[in-house]
Amino acid sequence: MARFYGWNHGLIEKMEADTLESYWLGITVIEAQEAMLGARISSYPWAKKEDQKKFYREMQRMATVRPHGGNVSTSSIADKLRAAING
Repeated sequence: MARFYGWNHGLIEKMEADTLESYWLGITVIEAQEAMLGARISSYPWAKKEDQKKFYREMQRMATVRPHGGNVSTSSIADKLRAAING
């Protein structure tokens, strides 16, 4: 767990049991998703062209960072900062 999250053992020892369990379960989910993705990648050459395109679009969408709430402009960031500063 320390290796997966990059934590030191002292931090892990101080964590509450339920928090520790949540992080542990997160590792299990991530590893399962990684295994499923590996299986899909290995079957890619034999997939139908339509399925290959769908898989590629899905990977492209996951790799593209999108801010919550749509597009962000410099002026919208400035407006949010002003609102936070001015209360």
